[in-house]
Amino acid sequence: MNHPKLPSTVMHDLINVNLICNDQLKVSYVLKDYLCINEQIFATILRSSSNLNLKNLFNDCIKDSIQYVQEEHRIIVKNSTISWPYILPQSFDLRTLNKVWAYHTTDLFALYTRLFSYSPFVYRPKHTLIDIFEVPFVFRPASLSFHELNFYKIYGNDLPTPPKIVRTFQEFKDNLINRFSFDKISSFIDFNQFILAGGSVLMCLLQNAEQCITSDLDLFYIGEGFRNFIDIFEKTHRNLRNFHFVKQRVLSYGRVYELEITLGSSILEIINESNIRKKLTIQFIYHPCITSIETYLMAFDLDVIQICFNGEKVLSTWACIRALNTGTFICYNLTNDLVTLGRSAVRIGKYYQRNFKLLYPHQFQIDNFLSLTLYQLRHMQHPDYYSSTQEQFGSNHDYFQLQQKFVDTYISQRF
Repeated sequence: MNHPKLPSTVMHDLINVNLICNDQLKVSYVLKDYLCINEQIFATILRSSSNLNLKNLFNDCIKDSIQYVQEEHRIIVKNSTISWPYILPQSFDLRTLNKVWAYHTTDLFALYTRLFSYSPFVYRPKHTLIDIFEVPFVFRPASLSFHELNFYKIYGNDLPTPPKIVRTFQEFKDNLINRFSFDKISSFIDFNQFILAGGSVLMCLLQNAEQCITSDLDLFYIGEGFRNFIDIFEKTHRNLRNFHFVKQRVLSYGRVYELEITLGSSILEIINESNIRKKLTIQFIYHPCITSIETYLMAFDLDVIQICFNGEKVLSTWACIRALNTGTFICYNLTNDLVTLGRSAVRIGKYYQRNFKLLYPHQFQIDNFLSLTLYQLRHMQHPDYYSSTQEQFGSNHDYFQLQQKFVDTYISQRF
């Protein structure tokens, strides 16, 4: 049924004046038959944005570090191809993103939001996340758009297949219990201080994942101060020891505290428990510069795992939603310095084996990457841990300058 479109002034008020983020998303969904939603208007809004100069943020962050080198237009990691520009490309600021959620059904919005995690690590605003069970209409199985294929190639011969997603929050919680025995540890987790995020949350969102998953449960600290982190961790450790056998390890330069839990409160339970479900690994993750889950998620190296559970809601980035809608994923730290990609190779393989297809930039030397031997790769120690240094969490960077390509293609000129 065709409906008359509302005047453009309504769109102006909706987009630019009154509503942002989730409120804008919900209103635009209710009024979708009456609003003029298209990529040309979306691009016009992006053109109204400005560049951000991040040089002062870099100066404050790295002033006491010897691992970075400052050049005229960028900062680089010493003895590395990793770098970040001082100028954040136009439209990739939080203010602009917050006022375009009404355009979430457009292909250009899908590409735009998938490029955000290439941004420099010093730009750490609290991006608003999507409460996916509050707005389930954001899940729409789709093929990759022309825009995405203009930026990325698909690895493999088979076309991507979007996974089936659970429909309710209760189904998600049931999966968390059935696949990770979460009911045996959840009462000991302080969700005011820690957020569960990453692959384990993704696996519980899928209908058809294996019932017994090998992923760890990664809990990211969002409180204040390392001393408080240690106090809460030690209290949690003590409580868990009262009911289970627990082994502790400290990893990643003292930023990851790992507990390996042998499930069962008696010898009889431990003997009778199946081998697959006997053990559960929890990692408590701290970073001195990050106290928000929004910042953690945007720094994750794969868009498909930019999702979290805060004890009450399942929250994700737009990039994660697009990854699920298309059955694909992007790795944000690819570079043609291929011998440094050992950790990335492990991470890519992990989710490729779970039937998500890798998208890689056209300029990425995929054939040379695939032909590397493990002997040739560097930095293979603990390849599945989150990359972290004192100054930054993760190593996402825009080696192939895709954010600038987006600006040149869709903002600097009409398309």
